[in-house]
Amino acid sequence: MKEGSFEIAEQVAHLAKRCLSLKGGDRPTMKEVAMELEGILAVMAKHPGGKPESSPKEIDYLLAASPSNAFTVDVRGDEGEIITSIDYDQSMQNQAQILKPYEGGR
Repeated sequence: MKEGSFEIAEQVAHLAKRCLSLKGGDRPTMKEVAMELEGILAVMAKHPGGKPESSPKEIDYLLAASPSNAFTVDVRGDEGEIITSIDYDQSMQNQAQILKPYEGGR
């Protein structure tokens, strides 16, 4: 796995963990989430091989051709327990799929 890809996944996982906070005041607003995700997408567009002017079909084709870009990120609680696992695969057009939902949510 490329180092930049792991750092991006960690940023997304950290944002997801903040969104799952039991205390409403600790959760970011939707505007804050959107701004952070836009920043992450901007970083992803600057990575080698990523061209912002690429068409979505071209990006899908190129990402699907590289199965080694898939990984799972565990989001851990304050005591180290895994509260959510996120499966990230670049062929999903920069989307994350939650494999195990957070059971202590609202």
